[in-house]
Amino acid sequence: MTEFVCTNENCTVSQTGICLLNNEPDDCSNSQLLEAETSDDSLIGEPLLPSPIEAPRFSASAALGLDDVRAMLGKKYGHVVGILGAPDSGKTALLVSLYLLMAHDRLIHFSFAGSRSLLTFEDIARGARSWNEGSPPEQMTAHTELGDSRAAGLLHLRLKSVSKSTCIDLFIPDLPGEWSTSLIDTNEHERLRFLQGSEAIWLTVDGASLLAPDTRNNAIHRMKLLIDRLVDFFEGQPPRLFLVITRCDLGRPTEAIIDRIVSRASHHKIELQVMHVASFSKEPSIPAGTGIPELLSATIKTEQKSLDFWAFAEAFGHRQILRLPPGEQ
Repeated sequence: MTEFVCTNENCTVSQTGICLLNNEPDDCSNSQLLEAETSDDSLIGEPLLPSPIEAPRFSASAALGLDDVRAMLGKKYGHVVGILGAPDSGKTALLVSLYLLMAHDRLIHFSFAGSRSLLTFEDIARGARSWNEGSPPEQMTAHTELGDSRAAGLLHLRLKSVSKSTCIDLFIPDLPGEWSTSLIDTNEHERLRFLQGSEAIWLTVDGASLLAPDTRNNAIHRMKLLIDRLVDFFEGQPPRLFLVITRCDLGRPTEAIIDRIVSRASHHKIELQVMHVASFSKEPSIPAGTGIPELLSATIKTEQKSLDFWAFAEAFGHRQILRLPPGEQ
């Protein structure tokens, strides 16, 4: 591949192919032939610069998808915490209260260090921000609904431990209560398989339902069934289970009532740790967020068991800490 270049600075033969002196380019004394640097036609049409690296973007729901969490856990250790319970048992309210405590720097023992799902936290907390002339709304949080009934979205918080000056990555799903209902009634657990990589599971139960005689027995019965389902799901070795009794501002169930649930876990040789929380409060003597810092501290204080070296597992979690998805190495 060749081209003509003229030594006459006013000549445009290299652009137009026409000599300024009306000479043929081959015969003009000012014309020179230059060889191209390459004759490889394969480079024609290729970009001159590499494509810029695309910045990370939020998923459609603003919560993290399972692939997002796998990638993050492949680079840095994190705590995956499941949260199950009947509809209106206080799951979403618990997450909103945790977020608001963090936002107001009132999360004892921890400070905010970042989040990959702030948009979702803001979305579910919107109800708690809507007050009518100083009066709180009737319902602080909206009922959780997922557009894809088969996919879970996880909320992420990075918290700094005040005592240890270390950062902790926490991943918690905001799941509809209907998923727990399906697990209890029909043993529908396929969409909950991601919980096999969790370190702990919070089992939420409305404390008011345990106090009322007309709802107490049903609430206890269904929580027992949920424990049975989880034992089967995890083949007898579930992660640490926490019985989170919500709305403790309305009163606390007696030990005899709680023992009816704890005894079912003991039957399976599982320790069920009981925690009382008040995500929001109608009792002035009990602040909103009561029990949540203690629940969080108890959850992340875990002694890891000795794991099989290079063990293979489909679920993500501490077993997959060094396994990055393709393209993330």
